[in-house]
Amino acid sequence: MLRPSLAQEARTAANSFADLCELLDESARTLRYLSRDISACYLPFDLRPVHKARWRHIDNPKGQLRQVQRKIHRRCLRELEFPDGVVGGVKGRSLIDNARPHLRQPVVVALDLKNCFRRISHKAVYRIWVSLGWSANAARELTLLTTLNGSLPQGSPTSNALANLALLPILKEVDEIAKQRGLRWTMWVDDLTISGPNAPQAIESVIQVIRKHGHGVRCSKKRVMPAGAPQIVTGLLVNEELAVPEDYLDRLRSDFTALGVRESISERELRGLAGRVAFVRSISESQAERLRDQVQLTLKGLSLPTVSSGGELSSELRRCNASRASCLAT
Repeated sequence: MLRPSLAQEARTAANSFADLCELLDESARTLRYLSRDISACYLPFDLRPVHKARWRHIDNPKGQLRQVQRKIHRRCLRELEFPDGVVGGVKGRSLIDNARPHLRQPVVVALDLKNCFRRISHKAVYRIWVSLGWSANAARELTLLTTLNGSLPQGSPTSNALANLALLPILKEVDEIAKQRGLRWTMWVDDLTISGPNAPQAIESVIQVIRKHGHGVRCSKKRVMPAGAPQIVTGLLVNEELAVPEDYLDRLRSDFTALGVRESISERELRGLAGRVAFVRSISESQAERLRDQVQLTLKGLSLPTVSSGGELSSELRRCNASRASCLAT
């Protein structure tokens, strides 16, 4: 069950448009200026994720609107408490939290909601803001600031949290189905995973619930994964222990190998590789150690880059990047 944040519990009559301006530390003129021509505040682009065939459209709020949306997320949405199964876009929850409940299950089923954000209308978003205690006027302005062309925009700081709120009626019914059949479920933005011995038998019931609420399932991404095959939940293997799929590691090894024939390496590239290695280490220490050994054999003189807790390159990596001749064996 959704529980309000402490800030919302403390707010009683503070739900007018004037209160919204105070909460966001923005003038009424600024908010109304942004909402008057909201489409001009976006710089859309299409993106094809690495090693993916399908392009994604990103609406991409820019400038002052992005700053205002970040404030709305931090001050109105981020502290909301969601059911344990709702993971994506929730403070303190990660891909690991989405995958771990499905470890060592006989069957894992993955369903992808089709065009999820586009199917969440501005009317649904308005109802969400009203349900969170905002007056009609404030809810209207919040809706204008967090929707685009009548639905949730891709790439907005507020969209994941609003999608979670909009999908709660679906997830409540999914939870009932899961309890009846002894299943586990998690939701990562628009990716629903259910697992357990009876998961395949629950698929049609779950899809019916999704359709009843105006959403659909992308048939090409519906996967039924028995224990004898790789079971992948939002990019992580869950068959025995949490692990990174081998094809991800293979691509990472190949990218490191390619450094050996390059005349120069940018700091940005090294940062990217360091981040991918850090991701592997956050999932599986043993996989990260094997990766380090294999990479060092390939790039003899190049130490595997690391990232410090502050997000900056380590001094070792900086020295490596400054003088490639000292890092790559010739």
